[in-house]
Amino acid sequence: MVTLLSADLGKGDNMQYIERFIMGVIVGFMILLLLVAIGIFGVIYFVLKSEAVADTGDTIDGAKVITTSDDEEFADNSAGAIEVLASDVQITDEPSGYVPIHPETNPAKDNVLSRCVAKLILNDEEQFIYLTQEHFDQVTSLTTESIESFQARAFDTSFIGEGWLSSADLDQLENLANLEVLYIYGIDDIDELKPLRSLCKLEKLHLINNDLDDIPDFLGELENLSWLELTNNNLDILPDKVGELSNLKMLYVSGNNLTTIPESVWNLTELTHLLIDEEGLKNATIDKLYKPTPLWRKGVEQLRSLESLYISNNTLTVSVIH
Repeated sequence: MVTLLSADLGKGDNMQYIERFIMGVIVGFMILLLLVAIGIFGVIYFVLKSEAVADTGDTIDGAKVITTSDDEEFADNSAGAIEVLASDVQITDEPSGYVPIHPETNPAKDNVLSRCVAKLILNDEEQFIYLTQEHFDQVTSLTTESIESFQARAFDTSFIGEGWLSSADLDQLENLANLEVLYIYGIDDIDELKPLRSLCKLEKLHLINNDLDDIPDFLGELENLSWLELTNNNLDILPDKVGELSNLKMLYVSGNNLTTIPESVWNLTELTHLLIDEEGLKNATIDKLYKPTPLWRKGVEQLRSLESLYISNNTLTVSVIH
């Protein structure tokens, strides 16, 4: 009886060893399957990641460059099929040529424009190197208008006010998207005024003491313009587009070579002040204006808001309109 019991116990121990062995094999096999699955997943992930990188381009200096591998598509794409998205600059729908100011990706130029912005916003013009587009967006005027400065430049054609921009200072002018007042002097090429096209909020534009014989037609598109000064240039004629400035209240065109005024000026029904100080205005050009059916008088009568009209420094021998 004792012998049989011992045999049974030995048999039980052997079964436990076998069961443990089988369980160990099963667990090991499951671990092996898990490792294989992880390996397969890693390979798939690497392949997909590689394809994504191939599609979107490489990363260069923190900027993602999106390109196309199709030569024909590249040739057809007028933008060169390249778009750079700076990692820390928000790209929005800005006018053509507009690149947001940023110390790293598009630093402010060392010119009067940037130094004025730094002085206005950061209280130190030397801090212009730290300017961002957010600083530029806060600026509505680069200069302080005063009666003293107005009187000074009336008697001194070489007068240059604080915040006035010359041709050397127009870089990044288009970045002043909220600019309302602007003084420009010393320009002799009409193409230098192209950045003005993007200043859609501009209200007062002073093109003073330049060497311009024409002004761009697109000035007529600046619909918020209420003050246009074109004194001391070499203008022979004003473009008809001036008559499209429906909100214009003040038009100063003295010190030029004008021989006539375009009829489109009489469309400026909001005009309150008109200054034409021109030696070039001849009797032969506008003496008809004061006859019983004068063209110019008829035009002036259309300016219902007109408060002051200055026509001086010319050879006219006509009487004043009453």
